[in-house]
Amino acid sequence: MLNAILSTLFRGFVFLAPALRPGNSAPASDGSALQRACGGFSRRRHAEASGKHAKARSKQWRFGLVPGLKAGARKNPLKRVRRTAPGVRTLAGKADSLTGYPASGRVFLLAVAAALAWAACAGTRAPRNATPPQFEPAESLLSIVAEFQRHRDADLYRFPYPRDVSDQNVFKATLVRLANYQTLNPGKFRDLVAFTRAQAYARLGEYETALRFCQEAQAAGGELGARAAEIRKTLEAFRNATRLPATIDSFAGFRRALETRSAQCRQLAGQLTREPWRSLAQCEWERAEVELAEFLWANRQVIPDGPTRAIEMLDALRKRHQQSKNFHRHTVRLGDWAAEMAAEYAALFPPERALFAWEDFERWTALAKSGYLEVAQSYGADERAEAAAKLAGVEAMEHRVRSLGQ
Repeated sequence: MLNAILSTLFRGFVFLAPALRPGNSAPASDGSALQRACGGFSRRRHAEASGKHAKARSKQWRFGLVPGLKAGARKNPLKRVRRTAPGVRTLAGKADSLTGYPASGRVFLLAVAAALAWAACAGTRAPRNATPPQFEPAESLLSIVAEFQRHRDADLYRFPYPRDVSDQNVFKATLVRLANYQTLNPGKFRDLVAFTRAQAYARLGEYETALRFCQEAQAAGGELGARAAEIRKTLEAFRNATRLPATIDSFAGFRRALETRSAQCRQLAGQLTREPWRSLAQCEWERAEVELAEFLWANRQVIPDGPTRAIEMLDALRKRHQQSKNFHRHTVRLGDWAAEMAAEYAALFPPERALFAWEDFERWTALAKSGYLEVAQSYGADERAEAAAKLAGVEAMEHRVRSLGQ
């Protein structure tokens, strides 16, 4: 809008500036041919008068005959003398460029100059508290769904969760944007919003909530209703495989429930072949095995040979899921457990006492250092800096215990 206004003002200035000079004015009642003829005649007279008066002024200045100067007085070249004819320059050099225009023309030109100056200042001034483009709210439901559809079939088992331009989890950001859209546009596209929400919750592991929104989309009917009915069966299989019993009576019963869930998730991962459900089933299988290993580690003091069994289970899990995005995370966790076992051994058997055996202590520290070193040397791993710091900590503990045991 501002560019259009400035363009119009500039064109008007270019078109009207020659016509606003006194020599180019003509009666409004005359025709265009008469106006051009009068304008040309006026311009010729103006040029002749300018030349004659310029020569006269030059002669008067050369021989000291300038009116208004006393004989012998020092001539000041900066002193202005009233012009005797239109268009004749003053003694100061340059005449005011606007004095040759009538009053209406001067007002118009000043207005154009002020508008151009204001536009230049407004265009160069930076906006205050400008929001970066990646954090602007979504413009429409189409942009929200399109961002989700780009990463709909992402391999969540091998690669991290995809992120948008604002560095947010795409599926979490989609849920927030859909909630904002529904707040601003209540009742609009309820079937599409519910269907997209169901898929986003499924990829985040919330299968109960995903089923609820899937049923809402299915109830709306149409093409989305048929697709929601197809996805609903898969979501029910995920919910049944990952759900634990409502009541568990004993410690052994909870352990059996974890083992049963791990086996069901493994079976589900073998049945599904299409993305993203295959990779999502592998994620659930890996998660179930991690929870079982963490359960054994947390209760290692009451389980016969608990520490060794927990560490062996985690090591087998790490080797079984080498293609997982969490491989380095499992390796760092294995090093944490080994370092904790070394610290517990040094606390129960002080290095200064005779019962302390350096070989038993070194067995745990060697396992911890090998795990940390493997991750610290893996270029591109997110856990690389963490593993390097923990490796330095284990080496410092080993040095301290060795010095105390000597």
